[in-house]
Amino acid sequence: MVEQQGVVRDVVVVGGIADGRRAEVFAGIGITATQHPEGSFVAADETGRTAAHLNADLVAEDTDRAVARLTNAENLR
Repeated sequence: MVEQQGVVRDVVVVGGIADGRRAEVFAGIGITATQHPEGSFVAADETGRTAAHLNADLVAEDTDRAVARLTNAENLR
């Protein structure tokens, strides 16, 4: 049996399998697919975040605000 060793890295980039049939599923939540000759994809910004990440952040913020309002309302009773 061969001993497995790790390699220390600061950054690792992994590419996904391109499948243009799946990017359009995000249209229902306002995320537009970018067209490419090999199919469509959800584009990332300069930080590597996609519109899906940004949408999830917005949903989380809305949820936090709603919970805070409910908590404050409960405390006022």
